[in-house]
Parts: sequence; structure tokens; C-alpha cells
Amino acid sequence: TATLTVPECIVESENTLSNEESGKSVSTGDVLRDRVVTVCDDIFPSEYTVPARAGSTDYCLRIQVESGGEIFLDASDPGCSRFNAEGTFDGVPRSTYVRTDPGGVAVYVGSYHWSINLKQDISLSEATFDINIASASKTFTATLTVPKCVVEAPSQQPSAAPSSVPSLL
Repeated sequence: TATLTVPECIVESENTLSNEESGKSVSTGDVLRDRVVTVCDDIFPSEYTVPARAGSTDYCLRIQVESGGEIFLDASDPGCSRFNAEGTFDGVPRSTYVRTDPGGVAVYVGSYHWSINLKQDISLSEATFDINIASASKTFTATLTVPKCVVEAPSQQPSAAPSSVPSLL
């Protein structure tokens, strides 16, 4: 039996490991594989443009996970090929961000109702989006998996104080 101490997150592998109390040890019958996925309670950057498939139809979605954010749908760019090639996105807003619930579930309402599980998988090089459940009532459950939950923005502060000695260059 393998034991893993998980600080304030949920880890998924071949077996699902859950830690609801910080620092609690969690056991699994199998050795964990290389791919470890954790829950994102916060996410930055907060905007992702990703391909999505609902049924047999491909779309390009822009998902904003922040106050005032929305989900935009671009039906004219299946798979986001134009966005990836040119940076062009012609999506229209379909849902408005309401909140992120504990456990990293972003909730949206509007023309479509979404519950999006926010996950981190450090083995990824770009974000992925999977629609888990789509219903005729336009209610969706999905997973947005990003390489890193929070990417630190560059500091606006200089790394060293200015010098009073002129440079010789």
C-alpha cells in the first residue's frame, strides 16, 4: 500500500485520492503513476480559449474564470484552428461567471448553465477542456485542466535599485 501526504488538494491518478482535511495522509492500493492531477481553488491567468466537442460538433470556447467573466462560443471555428493560427476569435457570450465553489468548480448561468471543474496537470503544455455531461436542457458539466493553476505575473518592481554611477557601456 502506497501512502501519500496531500496538503490541501485532491489528487487523482489510477485511483482517486481525496484529502478533505489539510495534511491528512491518503492511501491507495497501487503505486501512483507519473500523471498527478490536482484541484485548482484559484486560477490565473483567468482566461482560456480551448476547443470543445458537444455531441458530434466541434466549437471554440473562451472561458473567463473571474468576476464579470463569461463563456464565449465561436461556432465558426471548430477546434479553434483559426484562433490558433491567427489569434482571431469571433465568439459570442453565452454564459456569465457566478462563482467558484469549494473544490474548484466554476459556476456559470445564461443561455447555457455550466459547472466546470478546474484542475491542474503539470504534465500538460497547454490547457485542455472536456465536456463530461451535456443535456438537452443546455446544462453542462465539464473539466478545464491547465498546466499550472496560478502563474505568477512578472513583478513591476525593479530587481535592483538604480545606480548613481554611470555605466561604461
